[in-house]
Amino acid sequence: MSLLFLIEENDRGVKHIVVSNEPLIHIMVKLMMFGLTKQFPVDAIYSSMVCGKRNCFEMVQERFGAQVKYVAIGSGAEEESASRALQWPYFRVQDAGSFAEFEKQHLK
Repeated sequence: MSLLFLIEENDRGVKHIVVSNEPLIHIMVKLMMFGLTKQFPVDAIYSSMVCGKRNCFEMVQERFGAQVKYVAIGSGAEEESASRALQWPYFRVQDAGSFAEFEKQHLK
């Protein structure tokens, strides 16, 4: 599962987006199980099962435009390759401590 952060440059607002190779219903159930539905509303969940991560990332970029900063977060080669192709920063998650490091690098 990949996470995308769209960071508004003017007020540092952040929108969380999930892109996963799983069917949408599976993604939504996982988000509900982990209590993350407030952070990831339904309109921010994308399945790349049929079209691939790069196409999903491009759809997100088309929807939100070029005026925001995109940061892809994940642990797989497909999302890393897709983010590089779109010239987005990519942050590799290795363990739970990775998120604290991400916050230091991208949100402050």
